Amino acid sequence: MAASKHVIPVLSLFAAIGLAGCATPGGMQPMGARAAHSAAGDVYASDDAAPSDIYHSWYLFNELAHYGSVEGELRIADLARWDRDEYRSAYYWYRKAAANGDPIAAANLWYMYETRSTRPEDNQEALGYYQLAADSEAGKRQLFALETKLAIDSERHYPAGVSQQPGTAIIEFERTPDGKASDVKVYRTSGNADLDQAAVQAVQAASLPALPPALDGLHHCIISVRMSPDIG
Repeated sequence: MAASKHVIPVLSLFAAIGLAGCATPGGMQPMGARAAHSAAGDVYASDDAAPSDIYHSWYLFNELAHYGSVEGELRIADLARWDRDEYRSAYYWYRKAAANGDPIAAANLWYMYETRSTRPEDNQEALGYYQLAADSEAGKRQLFALETKLAIDSERHYPAGVSQQPGTAIIEFERTPDGKASDVKVYRTSGNADLDQAAVQAVQAASLPALPPALDGLHHCIISVRMSPDIG
């Protein structure tokens, strides 16, 4: 892909990871050690569907968080969504990072409230996290990615006649100036042609959010679309 293209990869539930300093009351973690841990963790957590070794990833990123790293806190929250604890761990770590002012964590919390909470009293808290994210360019970019995912997910329909199996297709498309998708195609198959086609149709039907100034000129997008029987 040409380097001049603006590309937004949204290959997992949370598209971007913030990077911040790693100070701790006991001093600074050596930069080389921190970088080595993060790089090693990425090797284990880079699979499109799920970390290939979640327990090793958890160990590495927990060490980052121990040293006061917002990056570590964000990454632990990303991994925590795979833990079957009703997202409690993810909420905990994202709140820690958001309390330290990280806009990406705030955007992810807004997304989790939007997609998981049914309590009216959570609306104000979700709005607060949205506003925190919107106060920075990094947060606006993350909000755009998540709002794009919400728009596409709202158009998903599980195809009739498929054997009730879930699948995730990675879809590539061009974003038009009027907020629609064109030249939509499968970047990576779900393994089922019917699910792939349903994912393509969801992207084609979606009304995409407005571009923030920080992403002015973006037109090429790649996003994961999960299809499962429970979406209707």
